[in-house]
Amino acid sequence: MDKSGNGWTLSQSTSGSRPIYRSRHYAGVIKVTGLEYLSNTSFSLAQPNTVFVVYYGTKNLNNPSSGVDQVLYGNDAAGGHALLFKDHLTSDVDLGSLRFYAGTLVPAVTAPFSQPHVCTIEFNGASSLIRSDGTTLASSQNIGANTKSKLSLGAYANGTLPAWAMFREVIIYNRILTSTERGQVETWLMNKLQNGLTFIMWDGDSHTRGYSTTTPFGDLAYQTMQLLSERPYCWMNRAIPGQTSAQMIARATATDGFMKKNALKNILVVSIGANDFGTSVSLATLEGNISSYIAARKAAGWQKVIIWTIPPHTATGTYSQANWQALNDWLRAGSSGADVVSDPMADTRIGDWGDNTDATYYGADQVHLTDAGNAISAAVIKTAIEGVLP
Repeated sequence: MDKSGNGWTLSQSTSGSRPIYRSRHYAGVIKVTGLEYLSNTSFSLAQPNTVFVVYYGTKNLNNPSSGVDQVLYGNDAAGGHALLFKDHLTSDVDLGSLRFYAGTLVPAVTAPFSQPHVCTIEFNGASSLIRSDGTTLASSQNIGANTKSKLSLGAYANGTLPAWAMFREVIIYNRILTSTERGQVETWLMNKLQNGLTFIMWDGDSHTRGYSTTTPFGDLAYQTMQLLSERPYCWMNRAIPGQTSAQMIARATATDGFMKKNALKNILVVSIGANDFGTSVSLATLEGNISSYIAARKAAGWQKVIIWTIPPHTATGTYSQANWQALNDWLRAGSSGADVVSDPMADTRIGDWGDNTDATYYGADQVHLTDAGNAISAAVIKTAIEGVLP
């Protein structure tokens, strides 16, 4: 039953008033967006018990709820024990983290934002513990001996501290499972996560990883994935500032190792070339490296590879206007072998030679895009990703 006063109870005849259910193949989720929540005020469950939660942290940029601890599961707002959804703008590993609550917060599950995770909680007095994806993060936590008197999903039972999140599954056992049983449930859930999901890997250099001075995030991958936050996917940003095409090739086998064998689709999104020109690699060598890298990744099993055009730069090394223009034209022509070429540099605000001197879209180093510049790129790359999603 929805206790928010908005009339959004899950089981009701008016479908438009139910909490949002997102279905994409086999990966259905219930999404709560800071307003609605589900609550059973007659629920009672004494300790000990074991809870498994499959969830995604989400973020709405128009309502970030900065600095608020958001509840996922608990008994009431006054105290007792609960599991909190942490939603703030400190660092992107904290977005979507989970914490015990027992009067104070204790060690968090620092689960990367927008990826699906299996969180395991043993509510067991002074021997309580919390795990993430099969790894124990905090044990011997004393949460008291309270009996759960209410059960809620998306906010406390009185409606305070609403969450922004997507929940795929919640399982509650009225006992502490053996370590073998717990591992079996976690393995089963984690295997399920790979079914019906799309995995998106980002690779490249600081243009991908982020170099912003205006927010704690600022990376292009993060800003782009924000635009896809309602999709059941998992993603990873493996880009390294300063990385060249040769270095990407050298670590590519490890990159391939992150592919999800049961995913609906594995998608690789890359930027290559800026640091090659910056270290005087020739245009011909760079084009050869890009072609080799992409061909090898597709042979390794990546179903779709997306590459995007690189931004202008103050002339240095082989980063001349002629080479920059030739590389981007070569990419636009489809010569790299990538399945999709995304072209944010077609936007005249950021993509003409000399635009890197515009302080609105480029940083003081006249190399890296600001958040405003990344927002332009993110919108274009987001469209490319949407075009290859299953």
